[in-house]
Amino acid sequence: ARLIEQQLRNQRIPYVLSGGQSFFDKAEIRDLIAWLRLLANEDDDLAFIRAITTPRRGIGAATLEALGAYAGRRHISLFAATFEEGAAEQMNARQLAGVREFGDFINRLQYRAQREPAARVLEDLLGAIGYEAWLFDHFDTREAESKWSNVRDFVGWLSRKGDEDGKNLIELTQTIALMSMLDKEDPDFDGVQLATLHASKGDAQ
Repeated sequence: ARLIEQQLRNQRIPYVLSGGQSFFDKAEIRDLIAWLRLLANEDDDLAFIRAITTPRRGIGAATLEALGAYAGRRHISLFAATFEEGAAEQMNARQLAGVREFGDFINRLQYRAQREPAARVLEDLLGAIGYEAWLFDHFDTREAESKWSNVRDFVGWLSRKGDEDGKNLIELTQTIALMSMLDKEDPDFDGVQLATLHASKGDAQ
């Protein structure tokens, strides 16, 4: 289904998949999508939390709780809060240094993502966060290999699409509907419905 899903997303056609897990819903793909969402919109708090903790960058729950408390009082995003002077009153020096280093990293990637080929930025992103090594540290070899293969497929697809459409990584993230499509339970859903062979057996009987 992966190839079909990629083509549907290429054409921006809504779809749902029954009886199996969508390629784009796999944890490793959602991890990478979180990074891309954050590059496209630094005020996306959910993407911020997932990216800053996957892989972990020495930033734990206490740091995020403190940052969140400050951001909540100021009614700003977590990303914006990392650069405000007042954040120093909520976090210790080590915590503040950690989140600001992350924020600086995102700013550098954002700058590059608007100017360089998507393939180059994606490869550098994966290398900088050490995602492959993180997978092999947290999963058995077979599962890690499978997850990394999925990541490579995803990156390859995005890279090709960037070349074919002449779009940078920010533009790709904004236009190819990486986020979840319409809920399949929505009675007004107008799109393609995919089903795995396992799911379709019951209907055929």
